[in-house]
Amino acid sequence: MAPPFSFNQDVATTLARACCKGGCLPQGAPTSPILSNMISLKMDAQLNRIAKSNRCNYSRYADDITFSSTKDIFPLVVTNAKGLYEPAQEITDCILRNGFAVNTYKTKFMVGRDSKFVAGIKVNSKINTSRKHVRAVRAMLHALEKFGPEASVAEHLRRWRRRHTISSPTNFLQILKGKISFIRMVKGGGDLSVVRLENRLDEWMSLYSGAQVDVRRVETLIAQDDTYHAVVYTEGKTDALHLRYALKRLQKLSLYNNMKLIFYDFPPDTTSGETELKKILGTAKVANNTGKLKIVIFDRDVTGDVGDSRRPKYWGSNVWSFKLPCPGPRTLYENVISIEHYYPDKILFKQDNEGRRLFFVDEFDANTLAHKSIAGVICRKDVIGKKRPGVVICEGVRDQQGKSLTLSKSDFSKNIARGQFFVSDTEMLEFKPVFSAIERLIKKNHYC
Repeated sequence: MAPPFSFNQDVATTLARACCKGGCLPQGAPTSPILSNMISLKMDAQLNRIAKSNRCNYSRYADDITFSSTKDIFPLVVTNAKGLYEPAQEITDCILRNGFAVNTYKTKFMVGRDSKFVAGIKVNSKINTSRKHVRAVRAMLHALEKFGPEASVAEHLRRWRRRHTISSPTNFLQILKGKISFIRMVKGGGDLSVVRLENRLDEWMSLYSGAQVDVRRVETLIAQDDTYHAVVYTEGKTDALHLRYALKRLQKLSLYNNMKLIFYDFPPDTTSGETELKKILGTAKVANNTGKLKIVIFDRDVTGDVGDSRRPKYWGSNVWSFKLPCPGPRTLYENVISIEHYYPDKILFKQDNEGRRLFFVDEFDANTLAHKSIAGVICRKDVIGKKRPGVVICEGVRDQQGKSLTLSKSDFSKNIARGQFFVSDTEMLEFKPVFSAIERLIKKNHYC
């Protein structure tokens, strides 16, 4: 109904209903660019004619207008009485006639070797992001790695946000993801600096939400990034997550500060486990054409000789393997040690908010399948099978009403990483033998 289109009431009402929510026009909606282009259609044509008549180029993104030229003298800029550059009068008049105004505080004239930014993107010899944006992302990642998601949110709100729109660690991670995606859009997904940023965020997303680390990025880092000391392959699906978290916690205690590892997460559609790891060892020379140190870590129930933490086995082409060292408090279960055994009983058997937890096989009577100390709790026969005492059970335990009481290993790892199952610094020291074994291999291969 209003200029510039003067639609009739039916058309205007239909457009308003399609573009508004709750009687308001939201910011950042998918319809916003279409609306701005419709409203600016006439002005775009007029400004484009002005630009062409002066042998310049015209472009607009939302409310950001840019005129550019390769000429030594730029005809669409004049100097005002204060000696400052401003748009030529015909540009200002055209914008005013179309119902807009020039924001003089955001008007810039960039020439020669000046850093030229258009819509937040540097457009000098090649397109790039600003150093300030990249530094801000790195600072956010550093805070995330040093203080964790919750503390990072609080600090980010305190220092940077005028409107407290971030309310949770998940939001903080999503904001970081958006900022890195912007860098990726500008620099390209194959840029090594982008892959590094994405992988650092991937590691925390995997810790906090259980999301899969992108294997393609990991493969890129393995092939191209010489700043990492070693690639670590583990037997269990969640082992990489536990070790990734443990290393971050130990580094907060000033241990292994210079150690940079890539923990390989197998793709979701592939199996991990002993068989898959032995394939890596069997094709060591083919699989390790990058020459980077690769370390394969098995659970202690592995069959065959794969070495141990004090005497790792060498497979050629810089590929080594060893069994998880046995934590001091778990010598009774030395031959069945998995990554979960590194946590004390109060953590390993802790219930989540739904009353689920992990169990040991020997908590159940092998004949009756009933729990030895908790009445009404029973385990499926096929789950117990012929497993040895100390093996961790993460399925098949139910109460009398049929409710599942087992916590998956994935949920257990997420509860650890989120701090819902709090592990003290002293308790995290049980992981030291694993990283000490890795450190010895790094030094042996002259990577440190």
